[in-house]
Amino acid sequence: MRIQNLGLAAAVVIGVAVSSSSFAQTRVQPNTGPLVVNPNFFPLIFSTTCVVRGTPNEFPNDIRLSNTSAATIPAGHKVRWVVNAPHYEGIYTFVAPLAAGKNVFLSNVIPGGVAAGTPCTTSSVK
Repeated sequence: MRIQNLGLAAAVVIGVAVSSSSFAQTRVQPNTGPLVVNPNFFPLIFSTTCVVRGTPNEFPNDIRLSNTSAATIPAGHKVRWVVNAPHYEGIYTFVAPLAAGKNVFLSNVIPGGVAAGTPCTTSSVK
């Protein structure tokens, strides 16, 4: 009985040593490229902002949607935008990935126009 217990204990210790050794080798990977997001891994909440900008200069009918996240927003992601003076809203689906810190203009989305610089709110849509 004692020999079997020692054999089992030795096998467990060896198994832990092997798995921790292989874990240490695969865990350390240098990040040399841009941040790549796998949207299927876990749901991400992207940070976006928008403001009324465009033409004509004083009362544009366009908005500028900005990616304020650290990650690229993938194509197909949907964002709801809302302007509250007067109330206009819509949903924009990214047709191409939008890198961190970049903008996209949504043309002719506010009928009649709104004062330039009017802020709007955004939220991700599932």
